Amino acid sequence: MNKIRALLIGGMIFMSPLAVFPQQGLEGIWQGVLKVQSLELRIVFNISKTPEGKLTATLDSPDQGAKGIPVSEVTFENGSVKIEVKSIFGVFAGKLEDDHTTITGEWKQGVVALPLVLKRRIYPRLRRR
Repeated sequence: MNKIRALLIGGMIFMSPLAVFPQQGLEGIWQGVLKVQSLELRIVFNISKTPEGKLTATLDSPDQGAKGIPVSEVTFENGSVKIEVKSIFGVFAGKLEDDHTTITGEWKQGVVALPLVLKRRIYPRLRRR
């Protein structure tokens, strides 16, 4: 009876849709809010990796109706993150926190520099069998 119970409980945990796996890399969806005077503008970076291992990304600014702005370059080294968006003269530079869910840094666009904290959007995943 105890073996059956252990198998059932183990099976439920194994199949749980709420199982979240921590990510160590930079790939994923990162979102934050820029505070510009009395405005708050949501910023979303969609970061992925090519088959060759190069980081690539797009930028969304939902409050401005902008989606899929190409990111010129993404670098990630020793916890430091740099995201350049040359088409809008923007650069984000920050540091990935130890929890791998937060990047604390600064957004510069032209001569304006603003603090920006990005949070990784985490979705539940199903484990593969």
